Amino acid sequence: MKYLSLKNLLWTNLTIKCCSLVIGLCLWSLLSENLTQTIALKVPICYPEGINEFHTAQTTFDITLQATRSALQFFNLNALAVHIDPKQLQQEKNTIFITEKHLLLPPNINMVDCNPRVAVVTLNA
Repeated sequence: MKYLSLKNLLWTNLTIKCCSLVIGLCLWSLLSENLTQTIALKVPICYPEGINEFHTAQTTFDITLQATRSALQFFNLNALAVHIDPKQLQQEKNTIFITEKHLLLPPNINMVDCNPRVAVVTLNA
């Protein structure tokens, strides 16, 4: 019968590979959590309630967002929409410059780009 000492057991090839794998996965998880990611989405426009005659030529916007992986993980991207305040609209044509406040984004998520950047909203009396 052959007995392995503790020193020989700890320094076997399989043990070193398993320890290296665990340490590598921990480092990858730790470092990738704070990396900035960029994501591109098609976002619809949210029509204000109580306005029957509301028209815009653009129904979706191409939005590019930038945030850490953890911030994007906990934000519901499917519920994202361009919100327009009906109190700021006047009769006939309104030109609205789309910003982060129209997307109702939390402070840890930034809007990098929006295409088209300007929405033309028409109210018919």
